Amino acid sequence: MSDPEQRPSWLARAVAGAAVGTFVGVLLTKLIGKKAGFAGMVVVMGAHELLDAPLARRLSALGL
Repeated sequence: MSDPEQRPSWLARAVAGAAVGTFVGVLLTKLIGKKAGFAGMVVVMGAHELLDAPLARRLSALGL
């Protein structure tokens, strides 16, 4: 039986959240313009679900 996967550290989760939020925010501002507002919030929430956890696990595995 394999060991359960360890939860990423709080620092890895914080860095992953900041990185994904910033990346998606910048990308939407470039695509939609400065009035990305609500659409940006919805897309960032979706990106959080898809990208934050894997990135946080990877950062934690790298020692962050």
